[in-house]
Amino acid sequence: SDSWNNPAFEANFVKSLNEGTYVINVIVPAIRAILKNLPLGKSTFISSSEC
Repeated sequence: SDSWNNPAFEANFVKSLNEGTYVINVIVPAIRAILKNLPLGKSTFISSSEC
């Protein structure tokens, strides 16, 4: 997949990735950064599921 060949990541980091670590190390922090400044209450939850 092209996701693994992203030039933003060093080769050693890419070699250590699998789908789970990619989600935890890349996707979740990106979602947190995007949502950080939105007016969401403390009881707001974000979940994901695999289809």
